[in-house]
Amino acid sequence: MFRFTIRDVLWLTVVVGLGVVLWTTNRQHRQQIQKLDEQAQQLKHESKIWESRASSLRNDVLTGSNKNTEVEFIPNGLRYLPKKSRTASAEPNTEPNP
Repeated sequence: MFRFTIRDVLWLTVVVGLGVVLWTTNRQHRQQIQKLDEQAQQLKHESKIWESRASSLRNDVLTGSNKNTEVEFIPNGLRYLPKKSRTASAEPNTEPNP
């Protein structure tokens, strides 16, 4: 039969304790890495969206296709609005006064 001393039991306790600490720490790190990977994928996706929007805007500016539109920057992208004609607002009111 095996005989264990108190010293053997203490060493076994230390070894098991270190193993549990390392296992839980490694598990937490894996979860953090997984969350960071998901965030990185989301940021890459958003980056591609913004690159395409910037490219579209650059093409509009370079080709002059935005002569009749104004560009408004909003949190989720760009909004193209028709330009207000200055001649319409500068015309005098032709209605007769009573």
